[in-house]
Amino acid sequence: DTFNLFDSNSSGAIDAKELRIAMRALGLEPKKEEVEQMISSVDNDGSGTIEFDEFMELMTSKMAESDPRDELAKAFELFDAEENGKITFSSLKSVTKELESELMNDGLLSDKMSDAELHMMMSSLCDLAGQPEERDPASEAISQEEFIRIMTHSAPARRNAGTLRGSQASRQKRLAGAARGPGRGDAKK
Repeated sequence: DTFNLFDSNSSGAIDAKELRIAMRALGLEPKKEEVEQMISSVDNDGSGTIEFDEFMELMTSKMAESDPRDELAKAFELFDAEENGKITFSSLKSVTKELESELMNDGLLSDKMSDAELHMMMSSLCDLAGQPEERDPASEAISQEEFIRIMTHSAPARRNAGTLRGSQASRQKRLAGAARGPGRGDAKK
């Protein structure tokens, strides 16, 4: 599930841009050259990207070099921009904007994430945390413990093979509610 969160274009592979974002989310600060070296060290098929098995090999070796809970707690603090003990949509958006600026300056990113994509990411995190499927998108939030469980693959299993994707109808309903904004309810047009 962590792999899918960082495979932003759902290609089945993570490129240098996506890997750098993934590593930053895990509390690591790799340089562009380090990311390229990491990819080449596990890129068994020479594609210039890493697939799931290669990602697991790389992350396992990187996380073994440090205490994962401490590193994940540091990563959580990066996303807890509001310093309220939760990752919310607004804190995710704030951190994403900051990362996008850095990555664009480094030439690793050309497109910014839309609010709809960020809402989908927030919704996916809440799904992975085992939160109720019917929830208000405006109040979605992830605690530090939920974040650590998600990143260590020990989040409660809520759905079968489609855990990350979840119920598309339900997700679209939540996103439509988020697009309308708080206090507008689910009234039909």
